[in-house]
Amino acid sequence: MSNWDERSQSVRDVLNAFAGRLTELEQLATDQTGLAVVQGLKVIAREVERRLANSNPSMISTTMLRTLESSLGGLRDRIAGELNTAAQQLPIEWAHIDSTETLDAIARWPDLPTRRAPSAAVWAAVEAIPDELAARFGRLDKQVHDMTVEWDASLASVMGAAAEWRQTLDNRSVELESRITSQVELITQQTVRLEQALTSSAEQFAGEQDRRRAEFEKGVDKNQASFTAAQQERADEFESAHSAFKTTSQELIDGLKQQGESSLSELNRRLDEAKEIVGVIARTGMTAGYQQQANGEKADAERWRKMTVGFAITAALVLAAAVLATAFQHPGGVDIAGRFTLAAAFGGIATYMGRQAAAHRQRADHARNLELALASIGPYLEALDPDKHEEILTTFAYIFFTPRKVLQEDPEIGSVQNLLSLFGGVGKPSGPS
Repeated sequence: MSNWDERSQSVRDVLNAFAGRLTELEQLATDQTGLAVVQGLKVIAREVERRLANSNPSMISTTMLRTLESSLGGLRDRIAGELNTAAQQLPIEWAHIDSTETLDAIARWPDLPTRRAPSAAVWAAVEAIPDELAARFGRLDKQVHDMTVEWDASLASVMGAAAEWRQTLDNRSVELESRITSQVELITQQTVRLEQALTSSAEQFAGEQDRRRAEFEKGVDKNQASFTAAQQERADEFESAHSAFKTTSQELIDGLKQQGESSLSELNRRLDEAKEIVGVIARTGMTAGYQQQANGEKADAERWRKMTVGFAITAALVLAAAVLATAFQHPGGVDIAGRFTLAAAFGGIATYMGRQAAAHRQRADHARNLELALASIGPYLEALDPDKHEEILTTFAYIFFTPRKVLQEDPEIGSVQNLLSLFGGVGKPSGPS
């Protein structure tokens, strides 16, 4: 092994580890941003390998080797961190994979003698990649933050209304319990008073009975009728008082029961109103989302249509120019074929753009149809029987949550025509009367 191989072996080891991590990262790059980052990292790996293979060892210092090794190792560790993030089912932050330090380390090496060094424009384009990625992710983060703040505000409003209703229910419950407690105390007091009255009456009756017994002993024949009448009168008074107490107590208990049932019915009604308000808010949010999607798709379709018209006119002009040149200038076969090929290319591009415009228009119509259907579902369901609600809501849920791929394979699944057919069939009888 040569001296240069020994000096650069540690850099080669780090480069091999970096290449392995880059291969794993490439398998996770599914969007344009990820593919751009992976492509830039591949360019860095190839450039490091080329510098190690073709540089003049006498012009490369140990400091240059260590700086390149350190920066390349740091880039490898950042890739490993994003791979761990992806393993936890979290999105990869491509802007975190910053290769600026490695590019600076490569730039400190002298230019290779056998090849021309990359131009300043190339280095500027490569160095601008992390900034561009950071700017794009910053815009995405801002959009996500704005949407989160909006949804949090809506949720806070709903939760505040629910908390107010809950506080009202708690206050009503406390008030009802207080009234029941006061009535129970009143009944208890009346019971105690009645028992005291009964005890006092019993004592008085015993005294009177003793007195009457003494009188009876003196003159049984004289006082027998008076004693019997007095005893019957006291018994009637006791029965009358007892019956009146039972009647009053039962009326009071029935009144409290009716008040409790009325309060519970009112609380259930308020709870149903709160649920309906939450449903209206949710439908309003989804309707606004579909409206924004329809407007965006419509604008995209309009842009594609304008580009289609422009390329179609260009193709027609190129074709007309080719025909005129053939008629008046008599060019060679190669020139004629080239002009007609150019016209055909413009025509093919116009055809592709027309298809794109039609696709965006179809998605805009689909979103608009869903927006109108979702906006009208509430009033429509109110006019139906409760047993029909589940069928309508099941169909809506299937349409709203069916994957886009399934809707593209079978567009009739999410069409408003199917919804209208279903609505029309719900109100009709299932068979002959």
